[in-house]
Amino acid sequence: MAGLHRGNLHVTRPADQCEELSWHIPTRAGERVRVREWTCECRAIVYELCFSGGVGFVRRTKRRGRQVAVAETDRWGSRRVREVWSALLAGRMR
Repeated sequence: MAGLHRGNLHVTRPADQCEELSWHIPTRAGERVRVREWTCECRAIVYELCFSGGVGFVRRTKRRGRQVAVAETDRWGSRRVREVWSALLAGRMR
């Protein structure tokens, strides 16, 4: 359903041959981003499925004590980013 926000998702452990995503330091400060889905905060790494300006990407936030590191994937069209999101949740990508 469009506009549905989903949380409490959990990421499956990576498969032996999982595909590596390219992660980049965010560079678009002040950009308006819609977070559509996210993984549960019960783990040290939280992933978010984000959309901005007609494209989508995945944001990864790693927390270790007071340290927080945020990274984002490349940006893709809606279909591709949803494929990446599904593969990440299933452990086929990291």
